[in-house]
Amino acid sequence: MNQSYESKLEKGRILVYGVISNAVIVQQIGSIYTPERLEEGQRLYLATKDAFRHQNNKKIESTLAYGKFSKAQNVLYAQMVKIRKTARYFFKNDYLAQSLLQLNNSIPNRYADRIAFSKQTINAVATHENIQARLTVGGVTPHMIADTMTLLDDIDSLKLETEKKDGEAQMATVTKNKHFKAFMTYCSDLRACLNLFFEGHARHELEKVGITVK
Repeated sequence: MNQSYESKLEKGRILVYGVISNAVIVQQIGSIYTPERLEEGQRLYLATKDAFRHQNNKKIESTLAYGKFSKAQNVLYAQMVKIRKTARYFFKNDYLAQSLLQLNNSIPNRYADRIAFSKQTINAVATHENIQARLTVGGVTPHMIADTMTLLDDIDSLKLETEKKDGEAQMATVTKNKHFKAFMTYCSDLRACLNLFFEGHARHELEKVGITVK
């Protein structure tokens, strides 16, 4: 069964701190693992632990940013559906209004096209009093149009923030993997060293501090 990153990190922590807490082990491997090299293991662990924490924070920030952007898109879509449904009822025989409001076209799926489409529709409502007056009767008030215009102004910023946070999360993952790999390499060599110096019953000394080697 594959172990999680967190499980491997914890086993590495037990290994590194277990070794330095036992004078017998430290003395036995001292010719290879000097005090400086043992301290390196602690530094690698702490750097990896910090990288894990940083990555987790960045993943949370990325998720929150995407949530805001996704919510804004859903609100915009719902408002456009409401506006177009109302307009189709009041302007079913007004071909000019239908053209201005793009009622014969579907709301595009592609983000950039959808935003441009929505802005054109909202601007048509905002600049034609007769269209706005009829829509108001159907519940599409000037306040709703103003809110939609504000949303259209904000949504690009939300998209940019989402992309920024996603990029930061990806970079944090790269950094975490780099530190994790270095720490795991250290732990692998340390286990191999312990395996060399502790055989048979001598391995009970390792078990005292929770260390197992193969």
